[in-house]
Amino acid sequence: MRSMIVGLVLAMSAGVAMADYETAIFTGQREPVGGSHTRCFYQSQYGIAFSIVIKNGMCPYQVRVDPESGQVEK
Repeated sequence: MRSMIVGLVLAMSAGVAMADYETAIFTGQREPVGGSHTRCFYQSQYGIAFSIVIKNGMCPYQVRVDPESGQVEK
């Protein structure tokens, strides 16, 4: 536990941004985008609407988005 706290303090003091992700739910899709790609649309509970492109697969029902950076995790 102590090493985790020390690592967190070091990361914060080094200026490393700690992402604050929020959940976004699948709202629709458009396919195909250039053959094997699908554009997936999402919206978070705070109103952030965005899309991602998935290659050779189905759109995940939910993803996580960092509102500050726009980074999306599947």
